[in-house]
Amino acid sequence: MTLSQDRPALLALDAGVRETAWALFKDGEVVESGVTGLSTRRKVEPEVRVSHLVQSLDDLANRLEPQTVALCQPSGINWPVPALDLLVSSLAAWAAGRGLPQYS
Repeated sequence: MTLSQDRPALLALDAGVRETAWALFKDGEVVESGVTGLSTRRKVEPEVRVSHLVQSLDDLANRLEPQTVALCQPSGINWPVPALDLLVSSLAAWAAGRGLPQYS
């Protein structure tokens, strides 16, 4: 599904190091939603997981063409603070690189 640029779309992210839920809103309605992440419970370094997330977000953004990104404050019960910092900074860099305003 490709959305018209004249009708703004918001990509909302509930980001996590292990998996990230997302929803695309348009005109106050959820147009599409899903979850992205590596489908493994094995120990995978946060850098690998976050890199995979950014690639998945690139694919989503190319397909859905959002004009704005909203991000929940990430939390990670089992992840050390450096992993969460990496997640937050990577998402900010991803949004900035695409020219998307990001709101938390």
